[in-house]
Amino acid sequence: MNRLDYHSPMVRQAVETPTMLAPIMEASFTDEALRAALPADPSSIKQVILSGCGDSFASGVATYPAFEQLCQLPAQGISALYCGRYTTPAEFDGALVVLNSISGGPSRVIESARHAKAHGAFTVAFTSNPDSPLARECDSILQLKELPDTTGTPKVIAYTASCVGLFYLAAKLAETQKKIDGAEYQAVRDALYRYGTSDFAAVADAIDETVFGYMETWSKFDRYAMLGDGGDYGAALFAGFKFPESVGRMAHWDDTENFNHVGYFHRELDKIGTAMAVSADSPTLQQAIRTARVLCEMGRIPVIATDAERELFPPEAVVCTMPRAPYPWMAAGFLHIPLTLLASYPHALEPDMLAPYRNKQHPWDNGDRLRKSHIEVL
Repeated sequence: MNRLDYHSPMVRQAVETPTMLAPIMEASFTDEALRAALPADPSSIKQVILSGCGDSFASGVATYPAFEQLCQLPAQGISALYCGRYTTPAEFDGALVVLNSISGGPSRVIESARHAKAHGAFTVAFTSNPDSPLARECDSILQLKELPDTTGTPKVIAYTASCVGLFYLAAKLAETQKKIDGAEYQAVRDALYRYGTSDFAAVADAIDETVFGYMETWSKFDRYAMLGDGGDYGAALFAGFKFPESVGRMAHWDDTENFNHVGYFHRELDKIGTAMAVSADSPTLQQAIRTARVLCEMGRIPVIATDAERELFPPEAVVCTMPRAPYPWMAAGFLHIPLTLLASYPHALEPDMLAPYRNKQHPWDNGDRLRKSHIEVL
């Protein structure tokens, strides 16, 4: 089979990341746009909350380490439901709260913006729609521009752009708070652009070929487990979300420690596809390597997305090697790309596997459920 014959719109979003991402970065994340998104006095920010629903939630999980490491501030990526209903006033004290939603329409992110503002946080709408309800609720806007039209297919490039935008914002906050100087800020900007364009372009074809070569085995699984730790957990979350969205099959996600407590008890291993996101600079790198080894010993061969050396992992494992990230926090914003291909190919190989709601059947029409649900400020 020629893999190019199976390049669905979802596959193309992954493998064509360099060409799709470049104009988004150039138009959206100028120095002026980033500074305008921050409060007039950036020194007032003492903690950072990144929040959203679905993919936007995952982007906060993938990128909060950048705020911790660059800005030296407490940071967390949490769901909009948790942010709007369960976050305490103390957690909003001196907080920068970034609400991520491409459309800017879901009720939960709007509710989170109102809740955060009511308790004194500075809120940023990170959205492609500057006229959206979310944008109107927030103190400032960071607009995603030049997004390609991906109507009717699970979003990949929008998620990647969200991760990159949050990285840029972390760097700008660090510079304005004098945690890094102007030269280091520019170095981060240059590294981000290079990593998402030329660095990834150099390996995109090889990664695509590796994943497609495993598809005969992978497409026979009927459920999936996605593993990652720290920021890498965001990559696992996002990739896990794509399976029910694209092929309607069950997926779950976990960190390696909890998986080591629970996941080894799974039965019917021949029906479970397992994948891992592992950054080379992860504090749990050795734990992830041990987990991969045990999985292989069990016959549960994992697919691993990593920027670490291939030799660290078992020879039986299917390893997709990304370029080594120039900063410890950066790889987590891109490791979802190889794992997304795992969810992208099955319905192209077997069109009847397409998730039911992609066929626009009424029970799966979720617009009202997301945008007209009750909003309450606690």
